Amino acid sequence: MKSHKSDIVRRILDLIEKNGITQYRLAKEIGVLNATLNKTLKSDNAFSSSKTLLKIAQYFNVDIEYLISGYYDKNEIIEKCYNKVDELKKENKELRQKIEDIENSLIALIERKESVAKKKSQKLLHPQSLRK
Repeated sequence: MKSHKSDIVRRILDLIEKNGITQYRLAKEIGVLNATLNKTLKSDNAFSSSKTLLKIAQYFNVDIEYLISGYYDKNEIIEKCYNKVDELKKENKELRQKIEDIENSLIALIERKESVAKKKSQKLLHPQSLRK
């Protein structure tokens, strides 16, 4: 992670600023000492604990991948998921309509078959009454 350290710190500091909190509050919320977080954010060394990085990501509701690379934003993924859900709902609606159409066709076919069967049975039982 060392090569990305400054980018990671920059993204964390940006999230701190955007959320209007202090480093002290972040440290307290994620359960690390303020001095430890402060030292880590000012250091050129990689995060000593990936758990700390994960806690920061969870606190800000972003993926750890975003903190590391900056290319992966949870909000973007959520938006893509919502779009996919909408797409599936539309497909589901279309499928339900097709199923309903098939059901109606089957019902009509069954009713026609029953009608034909009823006429045949009447013909067999009362052949003379149908001729009149």
